[in-house]
Amino acid sequence: MTFLKRTSRSNGTMCLLLLMLIAAGGCNEKTTVNVSIAPTELEGSIRIEDGETVILSENLKRYGGEYQVNVPKPDFYELKVFPNGAEALPVTYVYLDGKDLRIETQDSAYPVVTSASARQKDVSRYYRALYDGRRTLSAAYESAKESLAAGVNRPGATGDELHVLATNLSDAQKNYTTAETAITQGFITTNRGALFSAFLLAKMDENELSKDPGYARTLFDQLDPEVKESRYGKAAGLKILEHLKASAGTMLPEVAGKNPAGKPFDPQQIRGKLTLVVFWRSVNRESARELLDLKELYKKHHQAGLEILAVSFDKTPERWNDFIQTNKLPWINICDFKGASSPNLKNFNNDRIPFYILVGPDLKIIARDIRPSELPIYLKEHLVPKAAPGSV
Repeated sequence: MTFLKRTSRSNGTMCLLLLMLIAAGGCNEKTTVNVSIAPTELEGSIRIEDGETVILSENLKRYGGEYQVNVPKPDFYELKVFPNGAEALPVTYVYLDGKDLRIETQDSAYPVVTSASARQKDVSRYYRALYDGRRTLSAAYESAKESLAAGVNRPGATGDELHVLATNLSDAQKNYTTAETAITQGFITTNRGALFSAFLLAKMDENELSKDPGYARTLFDQLDPEVKESRYGKAAGLKILEHLKASAGTMLPEVAGKNPAGKPFDPQQIRGKLTLVVFWRSVNRESARELLDLKELYKKHHQAGLEILAVSFDKTPERWNDFIQTNKLPWINICDFKGASSPNLKNFNNDRIPFYILVGPDLKIIARDIRPSELPIYLKEHLVPKAAPGSV
């Protein structure tokens, strides 16, 4: 359940910063661009825009069209194609810098754009790589699906053979669904001097970035110095740093709050223990229910070194204290009573409850965004059983 939309805090700050950086680098750079749209049998419309500013909006025509458009400044702009009676094509980007632009909308999952602009050539190569990669992986998936179907219908096929075929299909499907991420990462690695590489990092999906901010940092570090110093490079760097907070392998960030007795939390309370940090709120039914479900787990593993740090986002001390006392919560309970304004949200780069982070005895984060069903696996891997008395 979303507790606080990221756009209202860290992501909102990043978006605002990105817009400010773009605006600061693009004053008084208006230019015109000649845009030609190739003849097409595709019925629908095409649009180039930047947020709410529409640069071009035209219907697709069999004989094509020539247009001269005013561009606020040289930059990347969204290109959208809306076929009649069908889903829109994926949003792509074009770079407009005064060079003539030609757009073709047929025979590709992405519009094909040609231009003398060096930066647009980078953009076009990226979408060509996406198209070719997806087509190849789609063919591999269909082939694996046909092989499994043939195996199932083949007399005498063994269980081991069918298992191999099913695994191949699963791998092919996974490769296809993760194709865009893999191709994007490959493009950035091989195009370190391209502004579009920094642009892709700055536009990286929040969920994808949260999965592995360390790798995103590795990609950013590979960019050429001048690309890092561009407005998109700076925005990407700050966005990645924001997501590196409380990521796996980093130290436990500052935790704000006091226990029911009014004593501030001290990280030394959990040093030497395997600690599950739980974000919750008593008025949030899902998080409160899951918190209570942890009592049996805590009772079973506490003597072996498991601790729980329950960080509440309640705003009413009486309600929070009453919930703790009524349900006899035996672990470390803290709250700063600031709700959605709590610094714990920013410090942990998190906007949801319930939310779980596992911290090692050295106060380094082992994993974040853990599901309750995964806890037994993590405990088996990281909780060291205490030796029996008298054992060697």
